[in-house]
Amino acid sequence: MPRPLALTVLCLVGWLAIAVSAGRIATQWEVFSQLPAAHVIGAPLALAIPATSLVGYWVMRRWGLWLILLGTLARVAVGSVGALPLRPADLIWPGAIVLFGLAYFRRLK
Repeated sequence: MPRPLALTVLCLVGWLAIAVSAGRIATQWEVFSQLPAAHVIGAPLALAIPATSLVGYWVMRRWGLWLILLGTLARVAVGSVGALPLRPADLIWPGAIVLFGLAYFRRLK
């Protein structure tokens, strides 16, 4: 069964947004490296988890949904203890990925 067009677009747009964000980190590394260790470790993880989740969606696997759910819960937990700031915008993109996973749950294996 072919991958739905909406999931294909989600993955491509998501990976593009992640690449742009990673590029911003790389081009501002001097400033970024001066931040607290939680930020220096957390930012790449915050990009890696959705990127990997999108790989799961690309290959039509449910583990992509479970990974983004776990990553989002971890992000909320880290934000709630004050290790990293948690803004509503930090949950919009993972929330959209989760909604797509739920919408296509039966087609994911």
